[in-house]
Amino acid sequence: MTVRGSLRNAETFLFCVLCVTALWGQAGRLLPVPFDDWYSIPYRVVGHFLISLLPARFTLEEKLALYQVLEAYALAFLLPLLLLGSLGLSAAGAGLRRPAYKGAWVTLVGVLLTLPVGFWLATVTVDPWGSALKEFLQYLSLLPEHFLIFGVCGALLLPERRLGRPPRGSQQTASALFAVIATGVIFGLVHIGGPHPEEIVASFALGLLFASMTILSGSVWPAIVAHCTMNLIPMAVLQP
Repeated sequence: MTVRGSLRNAETFLFCVLCVTALWGQAGRLLPVPFDDWYSIPYRVVGHFLISLLPARFTLEEKLALYQVLEAYALAFLLPLLLLGSLGLSAAGAGLRRPAYKGAWVTLVGVLLTLPVGFWLATVTVDPWGSALKEFLQYLSLLPEHFLIFGVCGALLLPERRLGRPPRGSQQTASALFAVIATGVIFGLVHIGGPHPEEIVASFALGLLFASMTILSGSVWPAIVAHCTMNLIPMAVLQP
């Protein structure tokens, strides 16, 4: 990787961290003043007002989950699609496609590796699940979350600016490794500030796994399937 490429990657990584934490995470609080206010900006600006407009029959958790779905699709799906178009890049190159390489095997391995984590989280966290509506809404948010963090950010961190077949040269391998680590760290940062410390710890390891699955397969779908399975099966087995 050249010096110029390294500088571009560092700038892109910082840009992705700021964008993603501004949408969801609390990691912006860790930045020095005045950048420590760069966190959950859309929710802080309009979230409380929009939630207050929702019918009273919904619980506060359900209202928050519904707002997060709308926010995710607007800012983590539609807006990145516009960004990709302005850069002359495609949604397929950012992972919205069928796996380009061993999708079934990547998905199976991902499911087998994430399931023990899902069962562990379900047993060490207090009240790991909400209502059926809240859980359903959170599953809907997985697509924009994976698309932005692992698809768009991952593609921007690769020299060719698109996800594809596994790298074959030493420079490509180094770039792919950096993209995996960077997007995995971003996924972990999104979870900082959550109510469950165990989930924060697990999110960094899961982020590296989901990033590896996405970069290797060239698609966001294997990691999304593994993420859904990790949450669904423990809930089906352990929920009273």
